[in-house]
Amino acid sequence: MAGKRPASPDKAALSKLADLAGKGVAPDRVRREVENIVADWRSGLIGYDERLALRERLEEMRDQLSEGVESAQEQVDELDQAEKAAVTQGRKSLAALIAARDALAAAHRSILI
Repeated sequence: MAGKRPASPDKAALSKLADLAGKGVAPDRVRREVENIVADWRSGLIGYDERLALRERLEEMRDQLSEGVESAQEQVDELDQAEKAAVTQGRKSLAALIAARDALAAAHRSILI
């Protein structure tokens, strides 16, 4: 019986961020979650190659979240403005995704190679 492979750390992180965005949590909470994830990843880094690999991972994640932000923005724009609850939830989710993307971009910039 083949065991299920665990998700890669970046996929697990993106999944967690997507869950938070889907719940419409506050952007500040999403930013803190990204900071915690990155801090955990950075804790064991010593060499140039490790820092470069993390920087590349963060860049890829930021790019994926940028695509998610664009898609979410399109979905929010297409919502019937008369459906106030849907519009509010869509805007909260979009704000959370933007916060995650921006926090990943900041983390990416902070890693000196």
